[in-house]
Amino acid sequence: MNRRIVIVIPARYNSSRLPGKPLMDICGHTMLWWVYSQCRKINAVSSIIVATDDERVVKECNINKIPVLLTSVDIPTPNDRAYEVSKSIDAEYYVVVNGDEPLIPSYLIESVIPTEVETQSEMFCAYAISEIKDTAEVIDCSNTKVVFNENNEALWISRSPIPYPKGRLSFPYYKMLGIACFSKAALQFYGKTQRSMLEQIEEIDPYRFLENGIKVHVRICESESISVDTYKDLEKVRAIYKEKCNL
Repeated sequence: MNRRIVIVIPARYNSSRLPGKPLMDICGHTMLWWVYSQCRKINAVSSIIVATDDERVVKECNINKIPVLLTSVDIPTPNDRAYEVSKSIDAEYYVVVNGDEPLIPSYLIESVIPTEVETQSEMFCAYAISEIKDTAEVIDCSNTKVVFNENNEALWISRSPIPYPKGRLSFPYYKMLGIACFSKAALQFYGKTQRSMLEQIEEIDPYRFLENGIKVHVRICESESISVDTYKDLEKVRAIYKEKCNL
């Protein structure tokens, strides 16, 4: 099946905890360059584009011949930035890959792309998730936890530990990763719909779908990718790439 699939890499420059992180150096290349390089390994996509709010990122992308679109600084979420891309670049599906995960494996990005059966649904959205291995991450509010049914559809999402261990203690927790896929209809719905109540409370994007009765699919993946939110995270990634590149 021929499908036009576009990868969007949102890259906000002024991160509150790590300003300028898309351009942080990792073994001679920017963080954004590493993310883009991982995305290029996927044959199923039609194009890849960085969506940023800063001219410095645009300049760096132009130097490295990375397609880029300058969006407003007022756009609140990565999905909203992808929605802006969809206004000028037509596709059936948009895969959103956060620009702060330079270790993201290409197979994980591919995992959220819909199957032929799922393409029958006009309103399709899927998020990559992985099992939490470190118990400290369960109580870390920066990790979005998710509970899902036997059909791998999200039932509840929270920054709090869910489910609560009342009846039993031995079970896995899962967290959402920085990768999602939306049909054009779903992305347009997201961009044109006001933030839901739970979304505003927890600041979790998928609630906009769940609170409006739209299925949110989850893809369970094995991943040791690191979301770079702090200098400590950055140093971990630098050390990993230094070993990989034999530097």
